[in-house]
Amino acid sequence: MKVAALLVLIDNDAAAGVLRSFNDDHEVIALAKEISMVGTVNENDQEILLNEMYEVLQIQKGVASGSLDLAENMLVEAYGQDGANDIIDKMTNTIQRVPFEFLRIIDPEQIATTIQHEHVQVVTLLLSHLKIEKAAQVLQNLPEAIRSDVAIRLAKMDRTNPEVLSVVERILERRFAGILSQNEVANSVGGVEALAEILNRVDRNTEKRILEDLEGIDQSLATDIRNLMFVFEDIGRLDDKSIQRFLREIDVKDLALALKGANDDLRDTFFRNMSVKAGKLLQDDIEMMGPVLLKDVSEVQTKVVGVVRALEQAGEIIILGNSEEDMFIE
Repeated sequence: MKVAALLVLIDNDAAAGVLRSFNDDHEVIALAKEISMVGTVNENDQEILLNEMYEVLQIQKGVASGSLDLAENMLVEAYGQDGANDIIDKMTNTIQRVPFEFLRIIDPEQIATTIQHEHVQVVTLLLSHLKIEKAAQVLQNLPEAIRSDVAIRLAKMDRTNPEVLSVVERILERRFAGILSQNEVANSVGGVEALAEILNRVDRNTEKRILEDLEGIDQSLATDIRNLMFVFEDIGRLDDKSIQRFLREIDVKDLALALKGANDDLRDTFFRNMSVKAGKLLQDDIEMMGPVLLKDVSEVQTKVVGVVRALEQAGEIIILGNSEEDMFIE
């Protein structure tokens, strides 16, 4: 990748000369593939590369980007059109193309602003091909009027016709022409798990509003998403006061079975919030239970998570997230 990035920075003639110096076609194909996937080379990385090769390379200043077209131009210079075509054919067979790759350099807020008037199906398709973190930021910045509609379509999304995807991508690429940033390339898929991961990363108010809307549209889907967003192990994120409130609601036998496959840290979370006597009884229940079916443990853990969620919805406990906004200040 370092050599490919370096070839992006120098002029085509010099780059072609480098390619001609390789005797192995496989190495040329591999390098051409790397050039096509370089993406944006920021000024700091340019400086590092060019300082190493300053005395032997003709420098092109400013931000430079690799592309399939650039790789092809270099190959034509090095091997002529026929030779370049042959290498390009071999190379493209090994490249897994990333849909909406151009969005890697677009800021999430700019994406949301640009697509907010598109049909919700188009917005959903685009979101499904973003990295989870970026998709969460885009969803959070969409108008509230369409967020829930987009969310439910994303959850129910399965496969997309490649021809439709290609057409939508070309249209949106024209919409985003000229918008520049330095964000990461995006690639993911839709579905309930993807939506749950996205909602885990939006702010709490956005999450709650979307889930409330989803419950009104499809209660079962909303429940599936909630379960994916908060798993049994996440109980360890509860503060002690919330754990103590939760313990008053849960059946001890259910808790013992749920903790059968839990790690020591999670068990200690409960033990330290119980009296010594109650903790000893719980420990005895776990040890006396013997071997249990995994499906039984999973079922009761789901039940326990439901109790936690019900208490949270009632405002009686707080589920802490992983973001700084969810931290307490003394």
